[in-house]
Amino acid sequence: MSAVTHTLGAIFDSNSKVLLLGTLPSPKSRELGFYYCHKQNRFWPVMARLFSESAPDSFDGRRNLLLRNCVALWDVLDKCDIIRAEDSSIR
Repeated sequence: MSAVTHTLGAIFDSNSKVLLLGTLPSPKSRELGFYYCHKQNRFWPVMARLFSESAPDSFDGRRNLLLRNCVALWDVLDKCDIIRAEDSSIR
């Protein structure tokens, strides 16, 4: 178990109408500095499909996909103890 502090800022702007909440950025997301970065994570392909767009492969493209569609994104835990990316281990 390791102590983790959330370091990513929220993605939003004044047009945001929908807020998607997660728990804590994964180890890969914390390493790369952006949300849902693990290659097996389906978040970005699902969001693209939901809005009938191509899945973006850059961080700017991902941010723009959300903002263009009035979606805000934030993970709610400031800090916790966790084993790898296992939400069930969060303390």
